[in-house]
This record gives sequence, structure tokens and C-alpha cells, in this order.
Amino acid sequence: MDETLLGYVKKISKNLGNTHTFDIWEKDDIEQEVYLLMLQAVDEYDEKKGDDYMFYFNYIKNRLSNFRRDNYSNNKYKMGISDARSLELDIIDPIDGFIDNYKDIIDERVDCSMRADYLRYREGVKIPHKRKVAIMAHIKDIIGRANRNEEISHGEC
Repeated sequence: MDETLLGYVKKISKNLGNTHTFDIWEKDDIEQEVYLLMLQAVDEYDEKKGDDYMFYFNYIKNRLSNFRRDNYSNNKYKMGISDARSLELDIIDPIDGFIDNYKDIIDERVDCSMRADYLRYREGVKIPHKRKVAIMAHIKDIIGRANRNEEISHGEC
């Protein structure tokens, strides 16, 4: 890699290093990833298409965003409610295994004010974090009450 590209690596690392850190991936890790991505980007750059720095910057920025999306530990929440582990349900007996056993109960008892978001979440559609947390807490409550054979009251839909 020539000096110009190494300069780009340093500049891009400085610009994106702080904004793309996550979980256990710190600034140093992101800088190493920028270097590796630059090696890939060199093969794809076409001089006819424009400024080389902006190409490398956008290429690396997009790949870092994908990297963060694919490696972020909270991705387990994107799986929907069909997998009990995605909700970290400590109230489900491990023998029961999966939330599918409770799907009908949840569908029946979910509060009307949360039904639309619940259905979106179940289908894997992104919803705001605060509403997702509220839905997960509500589902845990429903399952906990179902396990204790308690009734849950909710408003009419």
C-alpha cells in the first residue's frame, strides 16, 4: 500500500473511529478494520468515477456500518419473538424451550395499545427501542402470568 493510501487510512480512521465503535469493538479495532477494508477497496476503485478519497471514505463507511450491524451483540433482538432466547426470558422453564408454546397466549392477551407494535416486532419490522423494551416487558408479564395460571386484564380492542 502506498503512502497516499496509508494517509487515507489514517484520515478515515480518525473520522470514523469514534462513531463506529460498539460493544467490545473499540477505536483501535475499528482502525484495524479500516485498514483491511482499504485493501479491499483498492481493487474496486475506478478512476473514471471520481475522487479517490471520497470513494474510499464512502466504501469504508458503508462497510463499517454493515460490520456493526452484523456483529453487534444486540442483534438477537432482531430475530422476532419466535425465539425465546431473543427475549432473554428467564421465566420460561428451559425444558419448555421456545416461546412458540406461548404464541397463542401472547396473541390473545397482548394489550390493545401494544398490538400494532407487537405484530410489527413479531414480523421482524424495526420499531423504536423504547417501544420494543415495553413490548418485551409486557410479553414477559403475559408469560409469567400464564405460567402461574393468572388472568391478565386488558382493554377492549
